[in-house]
Amino acid sequence: MKKYRFVILLLALLISVHAHAKTVGFCCVQDTDALIESKQLTAALEAALFDVCFDSGLIATNIAYDVQGYEGYANNFLLNKALASTVDYLTVVYCESESNKVASSSGKLSDWNHIHCKLIDFTSERKMFEKQIPVALHQDKDILMQAYTMGQRIGNMVIQEVLHNSNGR
Repeated sequence: MKKYRFVILLLALLISVHAHAKTVGFCCVQDTDALIESKQLTAALEAALFDVCFDSGLIATNIAYDVQGYEGYANNFLLNKALASTVDYLTVVYCESESNKVASSSGKLSDWNHIHCKLIDFTSERKMFEKQIPVALHQDKDILMQAYTMGQRIGNMVIQEVLHNSNGR
């Protein structure tokens, strides 16, 4: 009987070590002169990133980061320094603004031009991907929902790369 308990305990230990959940940190950066409404869109995008990651079984956290604009996006050293805890992967999203504003039928405004995103393997500091996504917000649709959908799209790219990287190790 004791032998079976030991085997069961050993199997449980092996399964729990193998099933270690991956952690992804998110950092959303925007321009300092972005519209207040664009900051709300960034929050919707970040909420979608969390939802997609949690639904796929990843542990997600966000990072408080004071450096704004493209400099905040591009400087990996500052990003790594901002992390209070270790994560497996770091996703950085920069919502680039421009002077053109899009108003939706609900009165929401946006000045997003492009979304830049990159995924970094935190341990090796290797950039796994970096993409620039043009933003085409349509004024006849809910802009917050469009931002959420953009976040889902980025989240799915992150999950696909994390799972591919996990299987390759």
